[in-house]
Amino acid sequence: MIFRGLCAAVVAAVLAPQAWAQSRPALCLLEVQGVHYIGGACSFAPLEKSGSFRITDAQGRVMAQVNVGKKDEGKAFWTGPQGGEVASVKLGDADRSGGCWLVTAADPDAKDSVICAWGPGEKVYVGPSPADPDPKSTLFYGARVGMYDEIAAREGLDTSHALVKTRPSHDGAVQFCREYAHDYSQKCIAEQEKDPHGNTITGDCPNKTFSDLNGGKYVFLGRTKPGSGEVFADYSIRDLASGQILDGSTASGYDVMLGFYQALCPATAPKTQR
Repeated sequence: MIFRGLCAAVVAAVLAPQAWAQSRPALCLLEVQGVHYIGGACSFAPLEKSGSFRITDAQGRVMAQVNVGKKDEGKAFWTGPQGGEVASVKLGDADRSGGCWLVTAADPDAKDSVICAWGPGEKVYVGPSPADPDPKSTLFYGARVGMYDEIAAREGLDTSHALVKTRPSHDGAVQFCREYAHDYSQKCIAEQEKDPHGNTITGDCPNKTFSDLNGGKYVFLGRTKPGSGEVFADYSIRDLASGQILDGSTASGYDVMLGFYQALCPATAPKTQR
């Protein structure tokens, strides 16, 4: 039998009292502030009808636990990196999303923590969450987390025939699925890697024109002049098809287009982070 999202199943299950704390095989993931501690076969033990549970790694060393207070909300604990017999180190308040419980980091610069459990037959990816992408070797094609490709080739940068080619990033697909879609399935990752956007951008850097991945044309106009209406970006980029200047919002694609220009024409592009 395949259990889909053991955390959710336990909430709905009605087990005899003696069944609590009886462990069963599972697939688990435990990451604490971005550090990977459990990823693979584990033991899963339901603790009470509320849905509280404990996971333990295959070596019986590292343990994490969620004490459920009400539907989809609980308190998360673990043994600490050295392991132990009791999960007494508090991680924080946890919210359930499918088979996972997420603990949002109090520090905006820190990574979130996650405790997940699935049935042993589930097709989920339990490898480590990727590190943040290196801007020197990746290119964002969208504004959402994980929407980046790896740079495969660069040719003629800063010339009239500048070109950058990309290839799908597995790390980007994992980040998108986990952090944006909250989907840990292998299917989500495979679909994201096949996202049908193009793989080449080009630029005529002396004239400050460039293309996006789908062949759209833009021109970089330099620093935005004071009193430019509803354009709130530091720099102005015009969409040559519509004649409109990107207003700096996420919806306008400004950050992505500025990134394309920076990749193609680094000598004349602003050095500021997007």
